[in-house]
Amino acid sequence: MNGMASYCSKCGNEVADGTRFCPACGFDTTGQSVDNSGGSSQSNNQNYNQEKGSSGILTATAVLGIIWGLLAIFIGIVLVIGASLLEEFGFGEFSGMFVIAGVIYILSAIMGFVCAALIFSRKNFYGAWITCLVGSVLALVGGYYLGLLGIIAGIIGIVFFALMYNQKKFFAA
Repeated sequence: MNGMASYCSKCGNEVADGTRFCPACGFDTTGQSVDNSGGSSQSNNQNYNQEKGSSGILTATAVLGIIWGLLAIFIGIVLVIGASLLEEFGFGEFSGMFVIAGVIYILSAIMGFVCAALIFSRKNFYGAWITCLVGSVLALVGGYYLGLLGIIAGIIGIVFFALMYNQKKFFAA
């Protein structure tokens, strides 16, 4: 470098004397931070960090949808298999209830998987939101037949639904 070199007070990168902006971070070496869009880089960094954090919440929400779907499909399969076992052991009057609850949970699982896929794509907020709502309601209805485990699946669905609604702005229009 020609002449003396100094260091950026923001990032520590070497900056030649007489250079107003740091070539690495864009910090104004006179003390004000400016970016190409006319706003402050500090507020842009805050916006980026907020968007990055919200993206993480959306990803976590989609993963929760997959977990919800796996739990619901497991419950549904166990109930359907359990219905055939009830008939074998002479409790056939309960088998119909188990089959209905099993089918409800399998439908809830499908809704959870579809919702998670829509969240990952970030293209159809209302489609994701509605499938999540329907899946949550199905899980709660199935909870009527199943008890505590069903109620837990329904609560996971409702938490999933609430988390997703708060991230609406990150879906494509």
